[in-house]
Amino acid sequence: MSDLESIWNQLWPAVNSGSESAMAELMKKTYRRYRWYAFRIVKHWDDADDAVQSAFWKLWQKRKTIHGNPAAWFYMTLRNRCIDLERRRQRRKRLLEDIRQTPTLPPGDPAAAIDFWRLWDRLSGHLGTQQQEVFWMKEILGMNDDTIARLLSISESTVRSHLSLARKRLREQYRRLFQEDALNPSGEGGS
Repeated sequence: MSDLESIWNQLWPAVNSGSESAMAELMKKTYRRYRWYAFRIVKHWDDADDAVQSAFWKLWQKRKTIHGNPAAWFYMTLRNRCIDLERRRQRRKRLLEDIRQTPTLPPGDPAAAIDFWRLWDRLSGHLGTQQQEVFWMKEILGMNDDTIARLLSISESTVRSHLSLARKRLREQYRRLFQEDALNPSGEGGS
């Protein structure tokens, strides 16, 4: 039995019963190892910390429903969190790169992130609430259709439909916005 397994075996019964001190001890004894594991996936220490903390928080919340090997459950939760973070970073990188390539932003503009959120606010106002939620959960948070469907209490086909409509409306609004900007460079009027 490995040292890590013995830590889990020793502390899990108390954690499962709701002992905050046992949870703190489990985190203290295993955090560094899991942080290294997360770092190998996400390549950033801050993201590794976020992933480990998020996985421990989820462990605490779900402790009563975890059956079988809690260490394996935690490992898979951490791995999935790291993969989600990495996907989200890549998606943000692509979105910011697209924004930087638009005619309204000079290449390499450090304000691109702020401009992205302003653009999101302008464009997303043309979506219904559920379309905004589905788009955000899928494209920004990187959730899968099944998870979104469960969280919003809708079917997966409804998730796909909302996502398709949201993408279509966002593209239309994006084109309209830049046509207006091209026709009215002074920024007066418009939507």
